[in-house]
Amino acid sequence: ELEGDSILPSADLLMTWSLGQEAQPLADGRPPQTLQRILAYLRSQQRDDGGWGQYPGSGPDLSACVKAYFCLKLFGDSPDAPHMKKARALIHHLGGAEKCNSFTNFYLAALGQISWNAVPAIPPEIVYLPRWFYFHLDKVSAWSRTMILPLAIVATKRPTRELRVELGIGELFLDHDARHILKPTNEAPPFWRGFFLKVDALLKRVHAAGGTPLRQQAIRRAFGWIRARAGQDGAAATDGLGAIFPPMVYWQIVMHALGRPRTDPMVRRAERELDEFMIEDEASGRIRLQPCFSPVWDTGIALYALADCGLDESDASAARAASWLRSKECTFRGDWIRNVPGGARGSGWFFEYDNAWYPDCDDTAMVAMALERTGGAEDSAAGRRGVEWILSMQNDDGGWAAFDRTQHRAILEHVPFADHNAMQDPSCPDITGRVLECLSWHGLDRSHPAIERAIRYIKSHQRRDGWFKRMASRSFNATLSYLTGERNNPEPANIGVYSRAL
Repeated sequence: ELEGDSILPSADLLMTWSLGQEAQPLADGRPPQTLQRILAYLRSQQRDDGGWGQYPGSGPDLSACVKAYFCLKLFGDSPDAPHMKKARALIHHLGGAEKCNSFTNFYLAALGQISWNAVPAIPPEIVYLPRWFYFHLDKVSAWSRTMILPLAIVATKRPTRELRVELGIGELFLDHDARHILKPTNEAPPFWRGFFLKVDALLKRVHAAGGTPLRQQAIRRAFGWIRARAGQDGAAATDGLGAIFPPMVYWQIVMHALGRPRTDPMVRRAERELDEFMIEDEASGRIRLQPCFSPVWDTGIALYALADCGLDESDASAARAASWLRSKECTFRGDWIRNVPGGARGSGWFFEYDNAWYPDCDDTAMVAMALERTGGAEDSAAGRRGVEWILSMQNDDGGWAAFDRTQHRAILEHVPFADHNAMQDPSCPDITGRVLECLSWHGLDRSHPAIERAIRYIKSHQRRDGWFKRMASRSFNATLSYLTGERNNPEPANIGVYSRAL
């Protein structure tokens, strides 16, 4: 199971209400009480302080608290109940619901709790921006890319369900004027904050005037882009848009906003794919959700562990795992190809069962070195193809990112929509460390220019306390082996780097 936080069940329940499906059976005949079982899990996640957080031990998350409270109220919890009073008091302490992030505000607008003016304007015409443009889709992270166009259609069509007053959450707002005004929660310099607010105001005036002459054509083109990446045009095997929960939720809202009935095969497939994330706990009767599946990553790590234990292709279990991983080799040219000069090299692996549009460097590195260590002609050949793909994905700064060959563009973080703190997918030391380990298992050393560039990148990103916090211990060790020149005998010139890392 890939564990998620309370945002998953709350988003699923709010989507259900946005679509008017709270009293109807779910996809494939799932009974209505499924929603109550999801709600029971959400209720169980409330903490002693009355709130909900992103992970065990984290502080309360305002947006998570607002969404959870809203869900509980929609399904009948009295605002006068002790647990609701406690949640409301915490939300007030955190600044009120008017300070929710943009993802949350889309739900609140769709359910009539705030004005659509409080939601960032995302015109669908962005599909026509030239590639040299700073804010082109190719220059944002893959996970943002699969969210931006669905949200562009939602923000343009503005599907709104008006709720009865007693179901609303007006009591969560401290400033009732601010609830209808865009107030980005990301930390942007004053100039860029003012600049983007003015751009947003201009885009909303264009929307009020009916949009540009290309608007309807842009919506159709954006819909086609989404449909392809949801795997519904037959071009590539994909288990939903991005094969991950957030865009898959908005994909359903998009189809609803465009008037597609629930009986439409495209809608029914989208529902089934999202429902697959449900995990039923027989002991408690609750249902929780995971954000996506992780079988390729899990199998790559498991096979690597078997190799550490001395098992190779002669072992039946290792051989079966390697065979399964080879079957998941992805040769489809997805979004990543648009940022690779000179075309594609090799092939990669993705995280999930099927996500052909978005293989990633991290999974490819893990799988490629697991296959190489398992041995055998087929495994080694597949691993080498993975290495070729990884090398073509190295960024200009010497590091590797997750899904794309990119470069850091700081201004993207200041867009109002960027308050989810993941607008970009820049190089990071932990992925670069794992790539270095993978390359070492395939015989590449410091004589290879890609290795030297990666070492320079990692050295330049060392902090006083080590490296970026997501860096895994095995990647850390692999990185040290390159920084020191060899595994057991540090070069004197690099002793300082080694000792600082220790």
